[in-house]
Amino acid sequence: MLLLAVLCFLLHNASADLAKSADLHLEAVSKAKLLTTNAQAASLKTLLTVIDAENTAAINKYKTAVKTIQTDLVGAVKRLDVFSRNVTLLALKESTSEAFTTAYYELNNRNQMDLTTINDGFHQLRSNVRNLLQTTSDRYFSDVQSTAESLASVTRARGTFSEKCNAAIGPKITGSFAPLQREIDACLARERLRLSRISDSVDRVVQLLRLNMADFATDISSCTRFALFATNSADFYQAKGCLEANLLEMNQYGEMINAELNLLQPTVQVETEASSGRIRHCVMQSAGEASSLMEGTRMAINRCAEVGP
Repeated sequence: MLLLAVLCFLLHNASADLAKSADLHLEAVSKAKLLTTNAQAASLKTLLTVIDAENTAAINKYKTAVKTIQTDLVGAVKRLDVFSRNVTLLALKESTSEAFTTAYYELNNRNQMDLTTINDGFHQLRSNVRNLLQTTSDRYFSDVQSTAESLASVTRARGTFSEKCNAAIGPKITGSFAPLQREIDACLARERLRLSRISDSVDRVVQLLRLNMADFATDISSCTRFALFATNSADFYQAKGCLEANLLEMNQYGEMINAELNLLQPTVQVETEASSGRIRHCVMQSAGEASSLMEGTRMAINRCAEVGP
């Protein structure tokens, strides 16, 4: 009778020990999950900081280019004041100034729309990355939790190999978080080096416009080379022809502004979508590998419960 009582006591203690082991393992998984969540948040914050910096850089490149364009044209039109001494050329000069004023405000009126286009592209990139990491984490954490609970069930079942299975497989589950996080960190770090492509693409668009407008400003200013227009008929007619040609071009300036700056929206969209795509592919590949490993771990748990580790 005493022997039976001792055996019952030992079995009870063994059962309690196994249950405690299962609980400790689940607790370890929860702690590992928390550490991973914090690490991922830090990694995401670093990437978002770089995205914000590139957003600011893109905005500054746009504003700087627009200001340069306006300054070039203001200077070019101002130099035409020399023609104010001739009634005919003065009329052309005034018409050119009016056309310039229209073009100047055409460019100003685009500012907010273009800045919104740039900001929206970066905002969408931020949102895409944040959602991707959240979705990936939730899915993987659920996968790991399911695997950990499977092992806990085997451990609590007090089977022949329960204790050995818990000892052999438990660390593999808790240790699975860090490798995946390293892979995700590498994905985000790689993309940080490529984010400048977006602000560079904005710069290419506005520099195209700036280059065209710089040449246009030079052409306008070149009319002043006919300095003897007041006394020399050849200079007068050449100055007149120069002003007329530039006035015609100036009247089409608004179309040129819109045509070239309309490239901003598709350019920013293509680059930000490419950035999102690169991150998504890299993260999903790493997550897929980790999930497949968890699948193998669950199979190992079932096998261990039957034949041991």
